[in-house]
Amino acid sequence: TGNTDSTLGFVTQGLTYDATNQSAVTNSGGYLLAGATAGVAAAASSTVTVGGEVKFESGRSFSVSASGANVLGSATGAAATTSGIGVSQLNTVADISISSQIGANDAISVVDNALAFINDLRAEFGAIQNRLSSTINNLQTTAENVSDARSRIQDADFAKETADLSRAQILQQAGTAMLAQANQSQQVVMQLLQQ
Repeated sequence: TGNTDSTLGFVTQGLTYDATNQSAVTNSGGYLLAGATAGVAAAASSTVTVGGEVKFESGRSFSVSASGANVLGSATGAAATTSGIGVSQLNTVADISISSQIGANDAISVVDNALAFINDLRAEFGAIQNRLSSTINNLQTTAENVSDARSRIQDADFAKETADLSRAQILQQAGTAMLAQANQSQQVVMQLLQQ
């Protein structure tokens, strides 16, 4: 609420602050904020409602500090300390009074942002659930295919095996009969020689 000319300027290009959009900080350039400095300029009598989160990440150590007059909510111009930086200097939802139109709008904005955050989380979890379901279905199909292949390898064709068994039995019986006849032929020859 208050001064709509508030700006947040980062040395890194592509990062902007829009006070008309509930003080949203956007990074259109995709840059990391290594070594960037930031500041919010507003009139001494105005306040700015900030919603959301600005996250600074680095593989190396870094510090967040403030300098100059009227820094981090300090109306006296005293230098801010690291413990004064962050949410502890901001009003909480419990401090918003809905007895005025501005307060009610702020409360509605907080609820809208919370619902948007929840919807984003639901979408993210839904996407994860869909990926897991797809993976599970793929693994089940693979397991069925492997089982079918193993079954085809191990299972016998009973009709073919029965025909092969019958053939082998006939060949064995024919061989036995031929041996018996051959033995009998030798006995006949021996009888002829004895007479």
